[in-house]
Amino acid sequence: MSFFLYSSFGMIFVVGIILAVLTSMIDKAASKCNNDAVRNSNKGVLVLSVLFMIVPIAYAVCRYTCNCGKHPEMVISTYAVFFWFLSIVLISLGAVIQDNAKKSGCSKAIGPAMGIWIMGSAILILTTIILSVEIGRRMGIKIPKVNRSTK
Repeated sequence: MSFFLYSSFGMIFVVGIILAVLTSMIDKAASKCNNDAVRNSNKGVLVLSVLFMIVPIAYAVCRYTCNCGKHPEMVISTYAVFFWFLSIVLISLGAVIQDNAKKSGCSKAIGPAMGIWIMGSAILILTTIILSVEIGRRMGIKIPKVNRSTK
């Protein structure tokens, strides 16, 4: 589980970088058209992109430098729920950007807004899988291991 967890945090960090790039593309396109909803939603996506970059780093630093207690599963579930809610907010902000960009004629902002939808959906799916596995473990459901040996 730890490899899956760390790789998912790595993916969330990369998503944060991609979101920062997408917000700069939307900002450039929104500067040509006068729409405050696009600009304000884009600022919200920028804040989320910073969160997506900082939280995995903070978790890794905390995990390696201090004692996380006897129940790291609780920490994993907390982060997964946190990112699950943030992904829903991210999808919503992408929808607001896309809708207002269409209404105001900012056609160059529509593509990056779709990228925001895709990133939010990827995080939503990833965190749903993590939460499902954790809930299954707590209920006592054994996850079968794949035998990769060839005979």
